[in-house]
Amino acid sequence: DNTVGQNKGTEYVPIRQTITLPNAFDSNHTPSSVSRPTLQASNLSLTPESRGMAVSWDEVAVDGYLVVRSTSPITWTPSDSPRYLPLDMVDADVQVVYYGPGTSIEDFGLAANTQYYYAVFAFNGGNDSILFNTSPLGGSATTNTENLIDFSTISETMDIEIDFLD
Repeated sequence: DNTVGQNKGTEYVPIRQTITLPNAFDSNHTPSSVSRPTLQASNLSLTPESRGMAVSWDEVAVDGYLVVRSTSPITWTPSDSPRYLPLDMVDADVQVVYYGPGTSIEDFGLAANTQYYYAVFAFNGGNDSILFNTSPLGGSATTNTENLIDFSTISETMDIEIDFLD
């Protein structure tokens, strides 16, 4: 039986699904045509909001941006070629919050009255050949003291049901 994601008595069959993200970047890149970006995003704006932080930057002529967040100054730099996914922990206190071609994000679920550091890395490439500018645009800001959800204080569990449709 190849049914997945259902409780079968005392045994739970986990869902294992490979997700192919749409290539938002130029899919015609080949390893020989990709060059390390010499440009870096500029004018980082970090605006505390009631539910987190609004993060934006000015666009430059690159294929995309990797944005990471930490509660301490960021010294980590990305490795070339891997695609990073939001929520990936890439270092002890460094988490990916965005990977793509856009120039703004809303970063939610942050702790109240906490200083967060952000780094934006420009990159060129697509598919399996990605090169990063390793001199990030960076900055920090402190979240608001009100209207934020402090997830560390939640002690209840929550069930989530996901239905996959054809």
